[in-house]
Amino acid sequence: MISLKRRTLIRLVSFTAAALVVLGGFTASANQRADHNRYLLEVRYQHAFTEFVNSIGEIDSSLQKSYYATTPPMTAAACADVYGKTTAALAALGNLPFSDYQLENIASFVSKTGDYSFMLAKKASMSSNYTDDELVNLQSLSQIAGKLHASLREVENDLSGGAITISELQNDNRKLEEAAGNSPGSLGESFKSIESEFPEIPSLVYDGPFSEHINARSPKWIENLDEVDEQTALETAKRFSGVDSLTSQGMREGNLPCYYFTDGDSAVSVTVKGGKPLQFRKSRPVNDSKLSTEDALAKASEFLDANGYGEMLASYHTLADNVLTINFAFVQDEVICYPDLVKICVALDDGMIVGFESTGYVMNHVETREIPVAEIDETGASRLISSDLTILSNDMAVIPTSGENEVFVYEFKCENPDGKHYIVCVNALTGNEEKILILIEDENGTLAI
Repeated sequence: MISLKRRTLIRLVSFTAAALVVLGGFTASANQRADHNRYLLEVRYQHAFTEFVNSIGEIDSSLQKSYYATTPPMTAAACADVYGKTTAALAALGNLPFSDYQLENIASFVSKTGDYSFMLAKKASMSSNYTDDELVNLQSLSQIAGKLHASLREVENDLSGGAITISELQNDNRKLEEAAGNSPGSLGESFKSIESEFPEIPSLVYDGPFSEHINARSPKWIENLDEVDEQTALETAKRFSGVDSLTSQGMREGNLPCYYFTDGDSAVSVTVKGGKPLQFRKSRPVNDSKLSTEDALAKASEFLDANGYGEMLASYHTLADNVLTINFAFVQDEVICYPDLVKICVALDDGMIVGFESTGYVMNHVETREIPVAEIDETGASRLISSDLTILSNDMAVIPTSGENEVFVYEFKCENPDGKHYIVCVNALTGNEEKILILIEDENGTLAI
């Protein structure tokens, strides 16, 4: 007969064994799930990489077609196709785990090619043919795309050979560095080779964000002004911000060199050329809202007047955390000059200016802008407005393009049958529609998108 003590021991051993069996089953199941998830991740990465390689090949094909297009409709279609392929390539690239291998040259090439092609498609839609320079650029871009596609196909072959998996890129940088150094066929080494040997992209000068002229721009407002020393800039920063405890943090280089000053709660930057305030920020809680929007607008306007900014028009504003942020544009001869933009932040508890930014103004403002005479009258321009929109008002304006050039337009504020507001800009020289904006209006202000 088994004693009570022995029966208890047998039950304990049996329970422990059963628990170990169950735990082992859970562990095995968890390992299987982890393996399955890794497999799915690898498949997803492999699919994205294949999509990227295919898109680069299609970019090359579309560029070749666009080069040989001779009529505006075919040119527009071919260039729009290039743009679509670059969009697909960037989407695929974004799905790959390249946190440690930033493919800057490849991504830059794809982005520039897409934007340049979009510009050519838009130009062709206005019955304009290629210039000689544009043909040269298309041929150069096609050659680069062809070489890139060939290199990527080699990488694809390396992957199929199993030298390294794509998913390893996001896990262990040291392993990849070793693989890149010791295994010529590895993915890491292949990508490094593509980046280091990437052909020079042709200088693209056009009306777009990747145009070479943008990097070469100098700030118009201050380009002919003398440089100021740090002490003069500090006095300007104190006077402008009303903060006497500012101390220097040195000079920031770049396209717009500035002196930088702080006191812990406030920060001010002043341009080296001309000594103009560029940015100002004062960090403090704004726990109450005592001022109306109109009061805040008046405070901001007074601040600009006191600092010599001339005639400025408040356009759009937003409210967040009891601080009203207002966009002001310069006005010349009743023409709104949107490139000359200044942003002002007003605390609604006491009307203090707690933020200021004037990069647009510094880069674009000139004392007397050459505004052309409109070749299209208001009536002619209004005919381009959709019959589903009602025109509420019209202003003459200068607006920036994506390439930081300027266009002289009629700015029509319109309303659709649902009461939603839009801005339609019509070129005052050509009669072409330049831009359509949607006004987002709510209790927090108005934004144009």
